[in-house]
Amino acid sequence: MVRRIEPSRKALADFDAIYDYIAKENPRAAAGVLRSLDRAIQRLVEQPKLGRVYRHGNHRLRLLIHGPYLTFYRERPGVISLVREALKNWS
Repeated sequence: MVRRIEPSRKALADFDAIYDYIAKENPRAAAGVLRSLDRAIQRLVEQPKLGRVYRHGNHRLRLLIHGPYLTFYRERPGVISLVREALKNWS
């Protein structure tokens, strides 16, 4: 099945915030982080169940962990919907 990645507005804003935060110190590193995240997310096209099931209230999402970043997404027929991006702050 052919799938496409469809980021939400919030996910796009999260990517921008990640870039802006890192770019304050190192724009080249910020671009590298986004490229790395993009490669990880693109793997979902072929392996949509790569992330583990994540439940939050009534919401059933999947969670892909890539380094210190969390990608919350939904799998729909033909679409991987990116819900949010976050930086994990686990100790």
